[in-house]
Amino acid sequence: MLSVSNLSVSFDDNHVLDGFNLDLQSGDIFALLGDSGSGKSSALRFIAGLESASNGRVALDGNNLSLDGNHSVKPELREIGMVFQDYALFPHMTVFQNISFGIDYLSKKDKIERVQTLLELISLQGIEKKYPHQLSGGEQQRVAIARALLRDTPILLLDEATSALDAESEKFVQEAIEKLSKGRTTLVIAHRLSTIHDADQIIVLSKGSIAEIGTHDNLINQKGTYSNLYSLQSKPSKEVDVLLNDSTLISNSTKSPLNLKNQKSLVKNKHNFLSPNSKNLNWVQRLLIAIARKLTF
Repeated sequence: MLSVSNLSVSFDDNHVLDGFNLDLQSGDIFALLGDSGSGKSSALRFIAGLESASNGRVALDGNNLSLDGNHSVKPELREIGMVFQDYALFPHMTVFQNISFGIDYLSKKDKIERVQTLLELISLQGIEKKYPHQLSGGEQQRVAIARALLRDTPILLLDEATSALDAESEKFVQEAIEKLSKGRTTLVIAHRLSTIHDADQIIVLSKGSIAEIGTHDNLINQKGTYSNLYSLQSKPSKEVDVLLNDSTLISNSTKSPLNLKNQKSLVKNKHNFLSPNSKNLNWVQRLLIAIARKLTF
């Protein structure tokens, strides 16, 4: 079991996480959601040992990896694999060299066998000698996932691993994740809720702490933030998806500039939704829509 206790993260006077606690059962898939700046990536990076914190403890099967915000076990010595949004592949190395990088304790024969096994699992066999620039975005991300799992780690962290991909590439990457996460404890940050509705637990962060936690069905029945987001993302409008990354749409607070009632009325009328002159929007949202129109049309 992976346990995170009393995690607090601050940047100058900005408190990103405050007393964050989480227990991840072995073999389960957990999804982490929240506004931009809510501490999702900071939590993952602290668990991986890549960032320090004001306070907090991380333990794997009872053994401390980090204590009082400081790391007692180096990132490379933790049994944790992590995949970032931007692939993070070495451009001057082949696929084989990228996947096997830093694994010096394996013999050349074992490296080759392990890399080939992983490439078969992600349906990319035969590309060992190619370089990153010769691959599509989806292929590069699958290579990054394979590299994270070369050591066969029991913990897999995915920081918006599919958010920069088109729909077709995302499908292939999601299939690879499903194959490779079997039997592992997986913690994933995702912006498309359709990719995580089968997670064992979905955690919604708000203002540095957990606001909601439960299965997809549990959270839908609660009619809270997750339910509102899922309803909005289920709409077919491409323009809704474009603006979902803005934190003004994620907040469930009554103080949100765009509440659910207005969201529904805007979705009903696509023309009005796309118009920066809509009376239902404040000046920030008009500006965002104007930018979105230039980027997507």
